[in-house]
Amino acid sequence: NTPLSPGEAGVQKIGFKKNRRGETIFGLPSATIEVDGEQIDVLFDTGASIFLSDSGKKTFNTNEKTIGGSFIAASVFDKWHAAYPNWKVYSKADRYADIIEVPKVKIGGNEVGPVLFAKRADKVWSKNMISSMDKVVKGAIGGSGLKYLKVTIDYNSELIRFEK
Repeated sequence: NTPLSPGEAGVQKIGFKKNRRGETIFGLPSATIEVDGEQIDVLFDTGASIFLSDSGKKTFNTNEKTIGGSFIAASVFDKWHAAYPNWKVYSKADRYADIIEVPKVKIGGNEVGPVLFAKRADKVWSKNMISSMDKVVKGAIGGSGLKYLKVTIDYNSELIRFEK
């Protein structure tokens, strides 16, 4: 028996890399989020952590080295920044790059936000992650987006439910 059903409110299919026999070989699920009407395939990553620079610690008023985060491919980050110059960008707040604050993100049909996304090179997703994912993703959704939701994941049926 499975606790989730396709078509149920807030439920979406997740994907896993499989071998020729159809057996899951990596536990890295792909999911879909929506920003400004665009569906974006991402890694569902409850442990996604943004490593803060010293200026990032000041910006987010914390002494912590990391915060729960999400990540997005540089090409998407740059597209968002060009289309929405009013969205906050925290320059070099991440140890490796800039962070953008997206006011509204749809996750499993639930509108949440703001959500922080740290910028990562496109090749992180298209070249590095593809070997362990079922498809090319453009980023990862983690704690900065998931903190607004109750999440139930059913690995056996490859379904996930997001509820406010």
